[in-house]
Amino acid sequence: MHIFGHIHQSYGVSFDGQTLFVNASNLDSETEECPPHRPCIVVDVPLDPALPAMLVAPDCRVSTVGDFQRWLDIESNQQQYPCLADCVARLDNSNEALPINSAFSEESAFFDLCTTLDLHREKLARREFRVALCQLYAESFP
Repeated sequence: MHIFGHIHQSYGVSFDGQTLFVNASNLDSETEECPPHRPCIVVDVPLDPALPAMLVAPDCRVSTVGDFQRWLDIESNQQQYPCLADCVARLDNSNEALPINSAFSEESAFFDLCTTLDLHREKLARREFRVALCQLYAESFP
């Protein structure tokens, strides 16, 4: 495995059949901020040195608006994301799909989810949603 991160625009993982290359640069080269669509990269390194290291994909159990409402209903999450919790509590589309996994790596998916959650006019709620996505991402690994 080869891990590096200085070339910001080349964030991601590649595999040449023998070596797993991980460019873990999480900063945007123009803004020098950490964009939400560049989450941390999780790698499984097997105990057997003959086996290659493998990328571990997140598996978020929140898949509907209702799941997300229940996740936010946890007391600590309501306190941590009060504006987001208020906005999502007003929704009545609890069975609508909420593809959180795609928002972990795609900026356009984040904006699609904001539309689904009716956050397009709520700047603070969108900011809280970005942070909530980071928490959900961390919770998506065993």
